[in-house]
Amino acid sequence: MNYAVLRKLYDKSVHFLIVASALFGLLVGPFIVYKFLSDPTAGIPAVDELVVINGTIDWIESGDYGVNFGLDGYSMSFVYHSKAGGLQQVSNALSLHQGKEAEVMVKLEDAHGPMDSAIVDLHVFQLVIDGIVIRTYEQTSKAWLEDNKVAPYIGIFFTLAGLILGYHSIFRKPDIVKGAENE
Repeated sequence: MNYAVLRKLYDKSVHFLIVASALFGLLVGPFIVYKFLSDPTAGIPAVDELVVINGTIDWIESGDYGVNFGLDGYSMSFVYHSKAGGLQQVSNALSLHQGKEAEVMVKLEDAHGPMDSAIVDLHVFQLVIDGIVIRTYEQTSKAWLEDNKVAPYIGIFFTLAGLILGYHSIFRKPDIVKGAENE
């Protein structure tokens, strides 16, 4: 195959990726900003929507984005997310008190899990172990709100990236194609 033909094919592929990235940024960026502006408390249920569940801490699995744990007698997994703040504190408390009685506040309607799986996860919004309050609903919701404030900046970044890539795909394309055709 001729080098010029390969170069032209490569340039067209790169141009397609730039256009696709521009469209992605222009669609996703404004959506993220809109979603935040329409509901800045996204993901935080009202305290009266939460249910208290009690049980013995059965197992614990820590990760970068949260702590999963199980309570004896419940088939679902309980998840304390890193965006709720105090992840290290929660992880340490769960590890030190495995086998002890825990009380969690969760929203049952928000149960989720992988598709085609019997695994169900519930977000934890308050944790009390052996009568000791580890994280309150107020602490968790405050940290969650702070984390949500990053969303508009991410949306603006995607939008600006989409505009810049769109500009280059429209106004810089002739230079790329001319260069490939001249070889």
